[in-house]
Parts: sequence; structure tokens; C-alpha cells
Amino acid sequence: QGARYQRSTNSESADIRFLTVVRVSGVIRPFESTDHHHAANEDFTWVVPAPMLNAIHQVIELLGLNDETFEGASVSDSQQLYQTSNKYYQREQMLPRVTTRNKWYQGGGSQPIFTSTYAGNHLITASEAMAMYLLIWSPTLWAEITIECDDIKPQHQKCYQQELAAIKEFSQGLAQVQRLMAHLPTYMIFDDHDVTDDWNLTAQWEQAAYQDPFSKRIIGNMLMAYWLCQGWGNDPKQFKGDFSVIANTYYDNPNKENHDSFIDYLFDFEHWQYCLETTPKVVVLDSRTRRWRSENNINQPSGLMDWEALCDLQQELIGQPAVILVSPAPMFGVKVIEAIQRIATTLGQPLAVDAENWMAHPGSASTLLNIFNTPENPSSFCDFVG
Repeated sequence: QGARYQRSTNSESADIRFLTVVRVSGVIRPFESTDHHHAANEDFTWVVPAPMLNAIHQVIELLGLNDETFEGASVSDSQQLYQTSNKYYQREQMLPRVTTRNKWYQGGGSQPIFTSTYAGNHLITASEAMAMYLLIWSPTLWAEITIECDDIKPQHQKCYQQELAAIKEFSQGLAQVQRLMAHLPTYMIFDDHDVTDDWNLTAQWEQAAYQDPFSKRIIGNMLMAYWLCQGWGNDPKQFKGDFSVIANTYYDNPNKENHDSFIDYLFDFEHWQYCLETTPKVVVLDSRTRRWRSENNINQPSGLMDWEALCDLQQELIGQPAVILVSPAPMFGVKVIEAIQRIATTLGQPLAVDAENWMAHPGSASTLLNIFNTPENPSSFCDFVG
């Protein structure tokens, strides 16, 4: 869809032309809607069908991927997690919870920190996330494993068989996918579903998620895998120096101390965004880790980029005649949906409707529109959005 935006200056009236392109999916993901566990219109990385989780665990053992220990979890380490009776379709019972008096995803009291209703097969460990990427981008490992499984509870058997057929079909097409990606330059940027649903949506969610050691570890594990399998290739020079030292320290000696240090460094890292010096210039935004938190209410949606991040964006735009702008979240959303999100936010339930759009936070919305209205910035934008 296209949008025209009229910019006025003291000396002239100029058109800013926006071409908006919706991104269907940034990563090939095996996902089939079969029952209440899954939703076909979401591009989840962090929650997978049970046959895929079965395949992931076999790959971890086959390749000898790292084990890890947990703090604040019902299981002490990854090996105990992989062997638990709730390992398929029931992982939400093991995921961290928070007790709060404030309004939350399901009202007051004890609430799941991870707010998705599809968390039954949520990935948890760094090795699970890494194995997932290996399985969705290459056919090689599929020849070494089998995804039929006798360890499925009776109430989930029908779902498992339906998912099994979908996963087999998916894996059979991976040779063509691998060939395609080997011949095309590929750039990627995360949204919440590369880590977990509603990632950093509100300051209250952040407070709950990062104060709990188990949820902090899970989020960090997904971010580690994103960096290694997606982020690193976007702008490799950003990951030299201290980043490289801390990452290599963990991979050389993957103990708890080094694991936690690497995750802490990832949470403080502020260079996930990147630019391509093409013609026109491509500017890819990080709208997840540099949020403009609500000053008035921690349960209100955070702005998608804070003041400093928007200032960085402004510097990249100055003097450019045209720019391709890539944003994980829509800049010009569907007004009916945004109205519903606004009502839910007013009722204290922003997490229930994914109330995160550029206009949901007055500060970031106003700053973004001012950037578009600045005469020194491009008069033409092509906006690729999630």
C-alpha cells in the first residue's frame, strides 16, 4: 500500500512519498496450524511444533551442543529439561511466572512472564535455539535423525501426527531453500518472535522478565542464537573487539559465569541496527532493544525507539535524496487495529492485543513524524515493514 505525506517548509511545499511494503517473513519457519497450540499467521522462531522440538533434541545430542544450568527454574539443568515428562506441549508449566498487583496479561496474581498462548513448545536453551536454526536452513541433519516419537501423551497424539506430516513436507524442500539462500545476499533483523512474544512491549514486562533469572536466561539464549545465525552477517564489523572477546570466552568455556556475562553484554549492546551504502541507501531499524519507555505508566506500550535511537536514525537520513527504510513494526498501521489496541491499552491490557505500533507512544511518534518533516531528510521513502 502507498501513502502520501505533505511536508510544509517556510519556503516551499514538498511531497514526501512513502511506499510501504509488508514483509511476510524474515526467516523460513516450519509452522503448521493444527489446533490451539499454534497459529498459522505468526512467524514464530521461539515456539515450534513438537516434532521439530523432537528433532532439535536429537541434533543437540548428535552434535554434542552445550549443556547449561538454570537458576530459578523447576529443572536444574538442560539435561533434566530434555528428559522431563512435560517436554512436549506442556512447557508453559515450566516457564517463569511473576506475581503482581498491577494489571497484567491475565489480571492480577501469579502470571506467566511469557505472554503467548502458544508456549507449549517454547524453546528454552541456547542449544535448542541453535539446533533450530541448523534444521530450518539446511537439509543435512534431517538425514541423521527420525521424528517419529512414542513419547507423546494420548491427548496430543492427533496433533503430533498432523504436525509430523507438515514437518516432513517442510524438510523435503530445504535443499532448494539452501541453494536459494546460497545465491542471494540475505539481510535480517529481529522482531519479538525471534525471541519471545511481546518482547520488551512495556516497561512492566521488561521489569518482570529481566529480574527473573530463568526468563532472563531464556531471552538471552534466543538473542545469542539470533546473533550467531542472523545478526552477525548484517554488519560484521559491529561484532569485533569486546563483543568478539566475550563471545569467544563463552564458546571456549561455556560455564554459567561466561554464559551470564555474554547475555549481559548482549542486553547492553546497541548496534543491532545497520545501514547498507547502496543507492538508494538502506536503513534497517532496531525497534526492539532501544525502547522509549512510558514516563507515566510502566504498563503502557513503550515507544519502538528511544530518543537516542531516533537521533541516530536522523543522522543516517540527512542529505539522502531517497531511502529504503526497514522497520519490523508498521509505521503506518491499519487504523481499525490501532483503535482496538488503543482501547485495550486504556483498559490496562496492552499485552493482550500486541499494542505496539509507532503511534502508540506520543514521544516516539512525534519524533518520527518530525524526522520525516525535516527538510534536510529524504523526500522519498520506501518503507519495508513487518
